[in-house]
Amino acid sequence: MVRATYTKEQILELVRTANRLYDALEAQTVIAALNGAARAGAAEMSLACDIRLAASHATWAVPEAL
Repeated sequence: MVRATYTKEQILELVRTANRLYDALEAQTVIAALNGAARAGAAEMSLACDIRLAASHATWAVPEAL
């Protein structure tokens, strides 16, 4: 729903920014601490980390895959 409000160029810039972030994460050891809901981009970012630690009440989902 949110994506529908963006232009094609804005979406491409978001993708480029995310790719730069993932490249930067790849260059070092990164630990994700999950303490709540990790959805969409937050869940994807946690996958790019080397170690993920989660509280017992933390949840994780990629709703785009549904």
